[in-house]
Amino acid sequence: MTSRLLRQLLRSAWPNPSIDRLLRAALLADTAAAAAAWRDFEASADFDHLTPGEMRLIGLVARRLAVLAPDSPMRARIGGIERANWSRSQLAIGEAGSGLRALAGAAIDMLVIKGASRAAAGDAAARGRMVNDVDIVVRPEAMERAFDLL
Repeated sequence: MTSRLLRQLLRSAWPNPSIDRLLRAALLADTAAAAAAWRDFEASADFDHLTPGEMRLIGLVARRLAVLAPDSPMRARIGGIERANWSRSQLAIGEAGSGLRALAGAAIDMLVIKGASRAAAGDAAARGRMVNDVDIVVRPEAMERAFDLL
């Protein structure tokens, strides 16, 4: 029973073939293998109906497309998707500003973590990363006050 449940969990946690191809295109150090993964993705993808997961990963692949697929007819479209993801991220970060200012105004120490912190710091590795929310950490003794403010 346990091994069957574990197999089911592992199967459901593994990325589908489309996501797997995008991950390989974005992350493989072997440029030829990454380019093959991109070609496989591009040949099978419906660019008019990308899943949210594909949209998130497209931005990570975009920075490599000049090398992986310099002649791809989809390069301009991928650049547009990357810019749209960046715009959505900026909107999310901007919307969080009022909450962050409220916490700062109440002298509540906070730490912005994950994608928003990388984007705010201007981290080049954050390029292509989509930020939908802003994660923060506050000290345990300030948690109730922080919840009340937000």
